[in-house]
Amino acid sequence: MPGWIAFLRRAGAGGRGHSEATLLSHLVGTRELLVAWGARPALSRAGLFHSVYGTESFHEGVLSSARRDEVRAEIGAEAELLSYLFCAVTAESLHEALAAPQGAPLHDRFLRRAAPVDAATWRDLFELTAANALEQLPRVPRELGAAMLESTRRLAPHLSRSAARAVAAGHPFSLSR
Repeated sequence: MPGWIAFLRRAGAGGRGHSEATLLSHLVGTRELLVAWGARPALSRAGLFHSVYGTESFHEGVLSSARRDEVRAEIGAEAELLSYLFCAVTAESLHEALAAPQGAPLHDRFLRRAAPVDAATWRDLFELTAANALEQLPRVPRELGAAMLESTRRLAPHLSRSAARAVAAGHPFSLSR
């Protein structure tokens, strides 16, 4: 991981708490899950940076979205865009996209507007969402974990085979092929 961890450390991810761990360990774990599931490099890099701008439920990102150019220079345009969209997406637009991923707009909470997103991008965002949730399951309270898993199971039809198996098993590394 060329300089990516150092970049995230400089941004403060190593000192920021997240789901009974640090944000940095969560970001690394999310990337590792995506790699294990066979995600392409841009998607796995997005996993490493998926919450750096903060999300609707994790408001304490380590970078302002005004620093997107720096992140883009680190991980590439596609990975940065996926990271940004993951941070910007609202739960409302995620649920709308589950019903109709071909035509659902993404409601950007930063810009306070909707933008068209294609079905392939939604699939990437669903995969990131699943990896994000499953990575945290071992560390969150049981009730929260059950709710996260139930919500994540709704994504299964839109996930890669490996991710769908892990979601069905309720375990991040359930990769029997």
